[in-house]
Amino acid sequence: MVKFVKSNSAIIEQIAADMRPSDVRELWAAHRHTPTESLTQAMLSSDYHSIVIVEGEPVAALGLRVSSYLSGEGVPWFLSTNAALKHKREFLINGRSVVLSMLDITPHLVNYVHAENKLSIRWLKWLGFTVDDPVESPLSKELFHKFHRTKVH
Repeated sequence: MVKFVKSNSAIIEQIAADMRPSDVRELWAAHRHTPTESLTQAMLSSDYHSIVIVEGEPVAALGLRVSSYLSGEGVPWFLSTNAALKHKREFLINGRSVVLSMLDITPHLVNYVHAENKLSIRWLKWLGFTVDDPVESPLSKELFHKFHRTKVH
């Protein structure tokens, strides 16, 4: 059973302590932030955010930061734990409805994913995102793919 709950510092620390290595690498390459720093900042700057609980265990955090109400653009984000890998089916079942809910808030979703985060790239494509060719990050010189999706009316 999947539940979406509000975050608190204890849950953030729990997710940060078990974050998937590919997500940890992505956060460092993109922002030079630790998992705890990234989760805390993401929760504070997001217009919508939630913790994903599966079978009583916090396995992911997700959210949406509206970057422009004028253009309707938002930045979706999702960070998961190693334990989340045991619950792939739940993420496949619930992922598309979460993305559709985000598209109701902002009709254009845009963010970047580390080029070596293959599992996330596959999942983003399954969720209906377009994944562009990789570009070099000015901060780390590592490659990132822009991913985006627009609401279909």
